[in-house]
Amino acid sequence: MILNGIKYLFYSIYKITSINYGKEGGAYASFIIVSILLSINTVTFIGFFSKLLFNNPNISLITLSLIFAVLLSANYMLIIYKLRYKCIISYFEGRKKKRIIGVVKILAYVFVSFGLFAMVILIKVN
Repeated sequence: MILNGIKYLFYSIYKITSINYGKEGGAYASFIIVSILLSINTVTFIGFFSKLLFNNPNISLITLSLIFAVLLSANYMLIIYKLRYKCIISYFEGRKKKRIIGVVKILAYVFVSFGLFAMVILIKVN
């Protein structure tokens, strides 16, 4: 379920980026954007729990780099490896029901992301 949400997030960003960069360029730009979004959310999640559990919200640059590298390689295997992005794009093209479910998943992702970020800011202030 989460992987399908990530795939639809990729597809939605691809539809926007392919206008400027073409099919190949749009796929790689979408891949990088999805990786950055997931990295930011992961770091926020780690910061939230480190503040709650250990009362220490500091995350080192090495940890940030490691998180980004792991998520970048995981997204590469999920989206780009063996041209899987073509299968993802063809899967969502012309399937209205899948796209509606995907939009709901993306909206849930956005609300959870902003909610978590807001909680981290509130905890850091207090």
